[in-house]
Amino acid sequence: MASIPQYQPTFAERYPVPFFVALIDFMLVIAAGLLAHYYRFGHIEMNGRYNTATLLTAITVVLCLGLGGVYGSQRGYAFLRQVSVLIAGWCVAAGIMFSLSFFLKVSENYSRIWYTSMLAIGGGLSFFLRLTAFLILKRLRASGMNLKTVLLVDSAGESTGQLYDGLALERYGFKVLDKI
Repeated sequence: MASIPQYQPTFAERYPVPFFVALIDFMLVIAAGLLAHYYRFGHIEMNGRYNTATLLTAITVVLCLGLGGVYGSQRGYAFLRQVSVLIAGWCVAAGIMFSLSFFLKVSENYSRIWYTSMLAIGGGLSFFLRLTAFLILKRLRASGMNLKTVLLVDSAGESTGQLYDGLALERYGFKVLDKI
């Protein structure tokens, strides 16, 4: 008897919000490349090699941020931790791109002002995207929305009491239902 193959959902179907944020980051890097090109050369029409460098940088940034855990759940983490992981991901991506340009001997073909401007604009836009999302979620959680309810279980009761008494859990998106 032949079995019917089950449908396997894609990454975008299983995790729509992280996929959407990765697409936004991708578009932010491309927009940063265009803005940096306008800043450096005075026009927005990039030639082929700058298009290639922008596309490769966007892919590298999204890959490094994804491997760094930026697209995972940020619930329960302080904003400083989120920013430090974001900065580390951008620095790794910049290091990879600088290394590639050095080893492929194409670094003299690109403007350093353009590339550093693209990294600065892209990193800044990515930071402000996270800051905006953090402030919106903080406001939603303060009004009682977007909270996950948790049940605290502890045998001694001491650490549960410390967690239960702390209002920090609600600030990070958790609502204590009860303690046992």
